[in-house]
Amino acid sequence: MIAKYKNIILIAFSCILLLVFGYCLGSKLGREAIGGLYSMRFPVMSLFYTPARQHYETAFLLNSDDELKRIAGYYSILDGGVFDAGYLKERYLKEDSLLAKKTILWALANRGASEVLSSLYELASEDEKALILRALDEIRRNQK
Repeated sequence: MIAKYKNIILIAFSCILLLVFGYCLGSKLGREAIGGLYSMRFPVMSLFYTPARQHYETAFLLNSDDELKRIAGYYSILDGGVFDAGYLKERYLKEDSLLAKKTILWALANRGASEVLSSLYELASEDEKALILRALDEIRRNQK
């Protein structure tokens, strides 16, 4: 009799453990897939996953030749809840527009990405260093 209940409890515990593991793994992979869609690291994901309209619009804006559309794309990343500081660092290094660079620095400061800002400081020109210092100071003031 006790062995019968022991097996039922073991099966129930195994099911619960499997459900928790699946949920955690699925949410992690889902965030990575959406982030990869924005940065175009995983463009094939659009074949397997039909993201919301905002995800497509953000990817379109970020890869536009128009400076203002790219800036709107950076704001859309923050609004969409998918923030990748490494991706923004890559975009900062590729950007030619000072206004777009300021927007990226603001986004990094807004999310408290001081490590990325510090690494950008070493690669920046003198004019850009002042902007990065201002962003780092903004992070410091917000942490108080």
